Amino acid sequence: MTSWASIAKATVRATVPPQDLTASTEGLRLLVVDANAIIGGIRPDGIADRAVTIQEVYDEIRDKQSRQFLAALPYQLQISEPTEESIKIGELVKRQLSVS
Repeated sequence: MTSWASIAKATVRATVPPQDLTASTEGLRLLVVDANAIIGGIRPDGIADRAVTIQEVYDEIRDKQSRQFLAALPYQLQISEPTEESIKIGELVKRQLSVS
């Protein structure tokens, strides 16, 4: 099974040069961060105005390296619960993309 972190890394490498990452996301207000991104060491700096996650994702981060990664971020991830509408939209997009 392929992790979201590896997909994100591959997509960024394949489509957006690192120096242009911030410019390519101009206007992005909110970035939802999952555990695979944190464990994979994907730095969300400059991608969006805010980075959020849910408590369950934060609780998944137990290894020392990932905890140190979180501590080294220049900001703290905000813990937020999605609205019912957000969940429905996410499920719709997931079905459309055929993501399991």
